[in-house]
Amino acid sequence: MNIAAFEGRAALPHAAHCANIHAAAFAATGQRIWSAQEFSDLFYATGSLLLHASQGFLLAQILDEQAEILTFAVHPDHRCQGLGRTILNQFIAFSAERGVSRCLLEVAEDNTSAISLYQTVEFKTIGCRKGYFFQNGDRIDALVMERCLR
Repeated sequence: MNIAAFEGRAALPHAAHCANIHAAAFAATGQRIWSAQEFSDLFYATGSLLLHASQGFLLAQILDEQAEILTFAVHPDHRCQGLGRTILNQFIAFSAERGVSRCLLEVAEDNTSAISLYQTVEFKTIGCRKGYFFQNGDRIDALVMERCLR
């Protein structure tokens, strides 16, 4: 699995590919799909990081000692093959190398497969955001998860 890291604007050539994977990964959930323009806009944000593979990606923002996963997707045809875990492990290693002390994310409380994956790389639930996600016309709570790196 070839996973490349791109910081900031260096990720711009991958915006459309990320949008396509995002659409495939989240279509069945009823969550809003992000456009290529939205990805491009996020790549301009301070501290943006894209870990990109042919069938998956992770977009995060690293500010000082904190990293937050903004979105993370693996194409449905390539799930359960280790790509997601590999991307997450590379994200954790990349963050640690940059002095990050903790990584955060939000995940829909009904996304049990994602929660299980995050737990396998030692993310712990630290809170809940009521009605954070909008899926199929309903508000879904988000679990806030954290991985301490030191």
